[in-house]
This record gives sequence, structure tokens and C-alpha cells, in this order.
Amino acid sequence: MKRETVTIIIDKDEQSDINRVRFRNYKGFKEQFNQFQEAINRKLDFDDITIDVYDKMVIYFNKKNYSPNTIGRHVKSLKAIIVDSKRSRLALLTHKLTGKNSNQ
Repeated sequence: MKRETVTIIIDKDEQSDINRVRFRNYKGFKEQFNQFQEAINRKLDFDDITIDVYDKMVIYFNKKNYSPNTIGRHVKSLKAIIVDSKRSRLALLTHKLTGKNSNQ
């Protein structure tokens, strides 16, 4: 089975100030996450995101002297990406099995 690496694609939605802030946060997280992967010499798969990887990421950010709020924001971004990925996979699986979108 082919493993899916964590590739973060960010679409900018300029409809509201909240979306602009979210876009800026995700863009910053993407850069930091890519640097983290370089630091551990590994491209992570979704299945690799475990509590151990989480701990390593927090240690990495602490070594960079990031504030707890910044670290928390990056953790929140990672969680949101994982949840969205799971929803997208479920919608794709539902569509493949039934031929219908999961929101129909």
C-alpha cells in the first residue's frame, strides 16, 4: 500500500479577515513543518504522526526558543490538517463505495 506523505497545500481565501489570519498561520506552519522534517532527515507520512513525532516537534520548537503560544498554534495547525485529511479520505472512500458524495 502506498503511503501518503504529509504535503501541505494552502489555498488563500480572501473572503474574511479570519481566513487571512488562518492562511498566514498555516503558511507559517508549513514552513516550520518542512524545516522540522529536514531537521529529522525524514519526510513524514500521515501514519507517522504519532505522539512521539508530536513530542519531537515540540522539543524542536522549544530548541528554537519559540513561545508556548507559538508552539501551541503550530500544534493546532497540525491537528487541523490531520482532521481535514481524515475527512477528505472518508469522503473519497464514501464516494468510491457508493458513487455519492458523503454530504449528499
